[in-house]
Amino acid sequence: MTGRAAVVWRVTRDPQLRRLQVSFIGFSFAEHATWLAIIFYAYERGGVAESGLLAMIQLLPATLVAPFAAYAGDRFPPERVLSCGYAAQAVSMTATAIAMWAHQPVLAYVAATVAASCITFSRPVMSAILPAITQTPADLVAANVVTGFVENMGMMLGPLIGGFILAKSGPALVFAVCGIATANSASFSLRLKLVRRLIDASSMRAREVVDAVWDGLRALRSHAALRSLIILISIGGVIRGLTDVLMVLFAEARLSGGGAEAGALGTGLGIGAVGGAVVAAGLIGKARIAPYLFASAILCSIGFGVLGGANALAIAIGMFIFFGLAESMLHVTAAVGVQRLSPDEFLARIFGVSEGLQMAAMAMGSLLVSVIVRALGLGPALVVLGAAVLLSMGWTTHRFRRLGGDVEPPSAEIIDRLLKDPVFEHLAIAALSRLSVGLEQIAVPAGVAVITEGEHGDRYYLIVDGTVDVTIGGRYVRTMGSGASFGEIALLRDSPRTATVTTTADTNLFAVARHDFLQAVTGHPRSMATATETVRTFLAGDENSVDP
Repeated sequence: MTGRAAVVWRVTRDPQLRRLQVSFIGFSFAEHATWLAIIFYAYERGGVAESGLLAMIQLLPATLVAPFAAYAGDRFPPERVLSCGYAAQAVSMTATAIAMWAHQPVLAYVAATVAASCITFSRPVMSAILPAITQTPADLVAANVVTGFVENMGMMLGPLIGGFILAKSGPALVFAVCGIATANSASFSLRLKLVRRLIDASSMRAREVVDAVWDGLRALRSHAALRSLIILISIGGVIRGLTDVLMVLFAEARLSGGGAEAGALGTGLGIGAVGGAVVAAGLIGKARIAPYLFASAILCSIGFGVLGGANALAIAIGMFIFFGLAESMLHVTAAVGVQRLSPDEFLARIFGVSEGLQMAAMAMGSLLVSVIVRALGLGPALVVLGAAVLLSMGWTTHRFRRLGGDVEPPSAEIIDRLLKDPVFEHLAIAALSRLSVGLEQIAVPAGVAVITEGEHGDRYYLIVDGTVDVTIGGRYVRTMGSGASFGEIALLRDSPRTATVTTTADTNLFAVARHDFLQAVTGHPRSMATATETVRTFLAGDENSVDP
């Protein structure tokens, strides 16, 4: 078994991740099957104009709801938020089916719009949960790859099964089946038990909720590279909106028409998406995500260009496979990038902003394709869209690299050493990765004072190997070796050093700057509690049990 395969296998054996993925595949299947069904329903009623307009109207409320829905994942136990979101989807999808059977199209559109808004509870919370159940950068990438694979299996099965049901029955039955699938997802996600962070579930006023959501937007404003990734995800949303309408439009304009052909194109999209998740596994143990982003842009542009002159189902399916491959690679790599760069306390909210923008972009893409096709014709419109995708994605990826966002992840050795420290052991992998960026590795010969009693404290030290002696007022206190750490008291209390630490052998240290230490520790309740207990014990006079 290769190293990457071993990492993926280890991650998939985690019971928490398995429960997460079983619930997620039902959600993903339902999301893609119902989207195809509602577009087909609208197309049959009013053609490309109504289907494009419906897609925009359906997605706009989801755009507004997404950041607030995602904030629930930061505020409350995320596994419970996930379960509630799935349950709401089950109810609204079932209501859509009933409205369609009752020949009430307006009610069907309203219920389907509610379902689309409820979907926004799922993906941002999922993306925020993954860093909490992984331990190393490789595990985080592997968890994203597994999630992408599972989601894309749903993306493949949704149109495949949905298209079959459309051909045999109609869109109402698609929504009914998907209601059952999402109810099953809600049941599985109830079994999740996350204990990695403490949740403040106290009451909060509406104004404070709005302010908290805006905090996520402010975090984006202060991080240009992170903004570039969100823009790329939004461009991916435009492409998704284009292809969702295009699969129905192309089937009607160039093929024999009907739900079966549209379902076949949607299945091709899903097959490509599964392949993209497999390709994204190449990120495990690698530093750079920009090549995957550039590849996504090229694949998309090729798909639009070739599809512009295609009339055969096989060629069209091939190009939709390209679209799925590109979208999946973009989604997985961008998610990994966001998890590496986002502050932990805002992670779900940032993914919520991303989800909202993506929904808005999908709405714009759905409307855009109908407008451009009516103005230019199908073939020229696809060529123009392909060129626009290549230029926008290529330029944004280039800017992401120039801003320094495509950074090398820390080595497993650094992460392992940080996780062995009592102060840092509770941090999620994304926080550890950010902490390691400013980490300095220092080699100190024997007989050198690393810190001196009474001086200003500016670093926290972790001993990798070697030994040091701790003295207070010239009196020997203790000897520390590999695995120990020191220096947190002066940083937490903004006070002079309480002891002198001198190497007694050649010693290798990791040094964490004051700002990075405080940002990591104060942002996580358990890390803060551990560090505070160290200070309390020292001030109580038990000098032999603490570090200076």
